[in-house]
Amino acid sequence: MARNAGSLLDSTSAIKLRTNPLNMADYPVCCIAEMPLTVLNELLDQAHAGSEELVPNSQHELSIVEAAGDGSSRLPDKVTVPPLNDGFRPFIAGSLEGAAQNVGKAMYFAVLDHQSTTDDSAVLVHRRKDSPLATVRVTFKSVQSLLVSLSMATTGFEEISSIASSQGGIYGRTAETPRKGAPAPRMRLGGN
Repeated sequence: MARNAGSLLDSTSAIKLRTNPLNMADYPVCCIAEMPLTVLNELLDQAHAGSEELVPNSQHELSIVEAAGDGSSRLPDKVTVPPLNDGFRPFIAGSLEGAAQNVGKAMYFAVLDHQSTTDDSAVLVHRRKDSPLATVRVTFKSVQSLLVSLSMATTGFEEISSIASSQGGIYGRTAETPRKGAPAPRMRLGGN
């Protein structure tokens, strides 16, 4: 199954490269908090590594929304490849809704917030017509592969949310093992 999925992703990447001559990123990332370059580089490195594990020779697919000289946002015309230099300035939106207004027509995108600076996680956002934004927190390592899967409709946003709930609230991270003296984990009804 994983081999077939990899072949499908490989063929889709090849199609994307042919139909997207500017190599414009399909998967924008917007910040809603000040983000050190180390965190941005970590996101780009881990997200690419996560895709590489699933599909060897994966390309970088994320594009960080940049701040223009006048303080407005600018969607880059190509993917953002680490390492970022000191001159790189990410655009900072005031909220998730503000981020949604600055990622073009993307249905799915990632957001970096204050929590991203401490736990290597991002918020995936699904923009739905005439509905509130749907969100789920995911590890940096799973950002790119999930955005690709969502855009190809090989997984659903609700499925990702459900898995995140079972993993302690962050997709891609296993729930911590209880420690002596810490509260006991909640019991799950219905077996396993």
